[in-house]
Amino acid sequence: ERKKLGDLVTIVGGGTPSTKCPEYWTKEGGIPWIGISDLTANKGKFINKGEINITEEGKRNSSTRLISKNSILFSCAGTNVGKMGMNDKELCISQNFFGIYRSKYQENYYYWFLIKINVTSLQRRSFGTVINLISQKNFREFEVLLPPQKLIEKFNNCCKPFFQIQKTNEKEIRELLKLQKYFIELTN
Repeated sequence: ERKKLGDLVTIVGGGTPSTKCPEYWTKEGGIPWIGISDLTANKGKFINKGEINITEEGKRNSSTRLISKNSILFSCAGTNVGKMGMNDKELCISQNFFGIYRSKYQENYYYWFLIKINVTSLQRRSFGTVINLISQKNFREFEVLLPPQKLIEKFNNCCKPFFQIQKTNEKEIRELLKLQKYFIELTN
């Protein structure tokens, strides 16, 4: 059955608090905020923090929203249209992303792969002379073939352990890289 992505998932945009207001930004504490450079620098699938965080006041005074854990992050603007990630904790995103999720009680694994295999087709829907952009409208109206719900549930159940292993492995790799950096600095 053919369905529009907007009928299957919730798609929300992000925003960036004014950089002219230092009280909107913090290095320590606050709410993790992901910009496009954070996602492109991320070597794995899972991302939970960026270079800088925003404050509650920054969140209130911008169009960014809190994106629930295990959402799909999809870059919708710039040279990296179609770059994807998945957050393993609540965070906020810039306007260069869509946060995509089903519900707090449903897994997004099937939709991760559904969007991933359609990235090239989605990129063809981008427009712009200086900056490529996929509008929320174009993204929502993108049609996909959908198997029966029972099959999606089976697929999600099969994928869940692999996503968990990948998440654990990526976390361990980040910790090992920190240790490596520490030991290199010790020897210098």
